[in-house]
Amino acid sequence: MEGFNIQRVEKITGCSVVNLTGIENKIGTAYSIFSRLAEKNINVIIILQSVNAISTCANIGFVINESD
Repeated sequence: MEGFNIQRVEKITGCSVVNLTGIENKIGTAYSIFSRLAEKNINVIIILQSVNAISTCANIGFVINESD
């Protein structure tokens, strides 16, 4: 990839990736998802969110420990 300077790549073992696609892109949606995880004491390591500029849908991905 031209123009990028990748400093480091890591593999995280013992983790699971959860991807939620096509969710409603409105205020409070992410809060609703992550507050429920917090109630269950599930720690989120990484959060990624993307929004399609054309539609009203969003995608949220996150990484949690497999033990959670």
